Amino acid sequence: MSLQFLLMLVLAFAVVIAVLVARTLIHRRATEPDSAPADLAEIARWTARWRWSGVVLGLLLGSAAFLSAQRPVALGRLALASPALAAAAMIAGVVVGEATAHPSRTTTRTAALTTRSWRHLLPRTRTAVVGGGIGILTTLLVIGTWAGSPDDLGRAGRALRATCEVALPDSGTTMQTSISTPWPGSFYAGPAAIAVVACLALAAAGAVAIHRRANPSAASQELDWELRREAMTNLVTAVGVMAFGTAVPIATIMAMILSSNDCARGGDTFAGMLVVVAIGCAVVAAALLARLLLPRRRGLLVAPSAPDLSARPR
Repeated sequence: MSLQFLLMLVLAFAVVIAVLVARTLIHRRATEPDSAPADLAEIARWTARWRWSGVVLGLLLGSAAFLSAQRPVALGRLALASPALAAAAMIAGVVVGEATAHPSRTTTRTAALTTRSWRHLLPRTRTAVVGGGIGILTTLLVIGTWAGSPDDLGRAGRALRATCEVALPDSGTTMQTSISTPWPGSFYAGPAAIAVVACLALAAAGAVAIHRRANPSAASQELDWELRREAMTNLVTAVGVMAFGTAVPIATIMAMILSSNDCARGGDTFAGMLVVVAIGCAVVAAALLARLLLPRRRGLLVAPSAPDLSARPR
């Protein structure tokens, strides 16, 4: 069951990413890039470079954490938190790009007297989906911690221990205790929870940086709002990759342990439910990752500046 299930997850993940990347590329090729003042175009390029730096660093960091499962000393603790670590680097790229993006100081800026609303910056549907992913991840971590027990070496929260009555071949019954490892209890939930909290703290800092970033010119206010909304969408998307991506291995391990434990009551039923949760989270995580790698907006073109008529000789 474990190999087939992992293959199903990988296939679903790859298919969703391939379909969404193809759709996004088709949409981007059919859409002309917007023109913008030089300052705003430079801000867009600056934040895009930092966002891609965070993506590359996140993929490297997540891969290194996942490969650490091969080391017997680590026991897979970093591997379970690898999606959260990767998302933390992606979010950090967005945060640094927005916090260090400043308009040119060589031109005169004009400000518009408008109030920036958080409600208009946050993508409603995606924020609701990501909030659901955080709820699913929190539920899995709480259940894993609550049901975890020490393993045979006394490591707390690393095993699922269940006791049941077993009939003997000749006559009578006896009590049997079944211990299955590795269970995603407190032994694994601790590092994962720390990485998740770090991601949320970085996301909050990034949201503030996006909200407070200076606008180069009042003439480009509408396009500046679009760039802010896109940056906020990327930030929320990275949090969603963290939440759903971390929930996938936790739900997968729980399903495998429950199906292999002979004394867990309703183990097969709960394992089937967790399989559905894991596949659903993998599909959503793949969709969000594809949106993060290839946003729908194309790059900005620098609009030609208007000639200064006052400087011409009469």
